Amino acid sequence: MNIIFDIDDTLIRSGAFDGGCFIAAVRDVHGDVSVRSDWNSYTHVTDQGLIEQIAIENGLTDARVEDVKARYVARIDAHLAQVSEDGMAVPGAQAMLQAVQPAHRVALATGGWRDVQKIKLAKAGIATDLPMFASDGIAPRAAIMAACHAAIGDPEMDTLYVGDGEWDMRACKELEWHFIGIGTRLKGRCERWIEDFTGSDFLGHLASIDRR
Repeated sequence: MNIIFDIDDTLIRSGAFDGGCFIAAVRDVHGDVSVRSDWNSYTHVTDQGLIEQIAIENGLTDARVEDVKARYVARIDAHLAQVSEDGMAVPGAQAMLQAVQPAHRVALATGGWRDVQKIKLAKAGIATDLPMFASDGIAPRAAIMAACHAAIGDPEMDTLYVGDGEWDMRACKELEWHFIGIGTRLKGRCERWIEDFTGSDFLGHLASIDRR
């Protein structure tokens, strides 16, 4: 099976600080622009999609993506320098990634920008040698996921995506992939759900998909 993982709040716990750093980075570059409080209200909930739509809605002629990205990296770096890595990884994530290889093709497909995600993964102690497909230059989440699949996936195999957001479920429905939801946001909202990667729930869901 092809198994593709989201990163934020799927492998690492970053929701508490990530959005604030992103918004601050946008305002570092563009001033006091309007940013919606609900990410799910944006068309594409990816770093690229957010900055492009924020620019349009605020009448900006240039999104200055690379400038925003540089400020975002700096703010994430500054935040992580002040916190411990303890508890940043989703429980069981590193062991699970090792357990599913090499029996499955495994990769990461994230709505974040690559440089930012690499910093967060390193701080959390999550191995970063897996193929990673990010939103640099790509706004739609399903397009990022499809690019990942095209590079690492076997089209004859089923594909499973693991993610924490409504946007992940929508992309999987569009791509006709299996989906496992993780974390509090999706509890009770999807057919297969896990709190984290401890215990046997994830491997049990994986086995049920393999038997189909």
